[in-house]
Amino acid sequence: MHGCDFAFAISPLPSTTPVSAAAVETKPAQLRILMLHGFTQSGPSFRVKTRKLAHLIKHSLPPAILGQYPGGIRFLYPTGPLNLIPADQTGDEPSHQEESDNWAWWRTLDTTSHYRELDSTFQRLTDYISLHGPVDGVIGFSQGAALAAMFASWCESSVVPGRAFSLATQEVPLTIAAPQGPLKFAVCFAGFRGTEQYYPGFYEPKIETPIMHVMGKLDNMVTEEHTMDLFDACANGVLMTHDGGHYVPLQYNVLLPVVAFVESMFREPYYIKDVDGFMRGRKVDAVLEIPKPKIKRRSSLKSVVLCSKHMRVIRRRIC
Repeated sequence: MHGCDFAFAISPLPSTTPVSAAAVETKPAQLRILMLHGFTQSGPSFRVKTRKLAHLIKHSLPPAILGQYPGGIRFLYPTGPLNLIPADQTGDEPSHQEESDNWAWWRTLDTTSHYRELDSTFQRLTDYISLHGPVDGVIGFSQGAALAAMFASWCESSVVPGRAFSLATQEVPLTIAAPQGPLKFAVCFAGFRGTEQYYPGFYEPKIETPIMHVMGKLDNMVTEEHTMDLFDACANGVLMTHDGGHYVPLQYNVLLPVVAFVESMFREPYYIKDVDGFMRGRKVDAVLEIPKPKIKRRSSLKSVVLCSKHMRVIRRRIC
């Protein structure tokens, strides 16, 4: 991963009036997915980049699952608390009046630093969840994917033995209480593990939340080694590769398995756990092993990600 020359400022969360408990109780249940943008992006820009994925998820869930959420599906796009300002070309300090649309969750994009702004980020997420309600899952890209895995781990504090203790006793302790209980799933596009020296508590014990890791073979920003370090820290990890670089792919042969993974997490028991060892360390090549969306009949194709019947049902609903 490469560093960037930015100054930064922490932006306060816009003042809002918290929703009362009574008001929350009267609202129809919603399926909420937290969407965490990458370094130098923002919530609105990430909404644009993931519009296709969100559309596929919205139109793929079957009535049996949607019936549990009469309030529908809601994608939540917070913006990181740090406003990144490109340093002046002359080397002068940038004016405090400047502001850009480049945002981050912490100052650096590496696996060696102390992320000094991480507490501000977790407080931002705590306030955001308090305002908008608990989420069922999280999807992140790059730095946002690293944060997504941390967030999933953090939310396990009340149920995974040793998690709260590990977070509180790591070199840079996290003592802020998690804003909610465990997530159903996480999806990490180009994710990486936080600095091992400072943040081992997020990964030891291993993260129990089912996490799908999506890795580009041509990604020269977050390397395979970095993604594999995160993958290895997950007890229920799934790894899928694609032929692209450092971005959220738009190709159906990448997005449909992600959609199938998300859907499977709302079935009891988890449907995906019973399919050809997909869970617990399954590795999949999206280009080589996922049938192309235009294929209507594929009785000769072997199931790799999910059974062919399941994939057909998903495609029928979104086409």
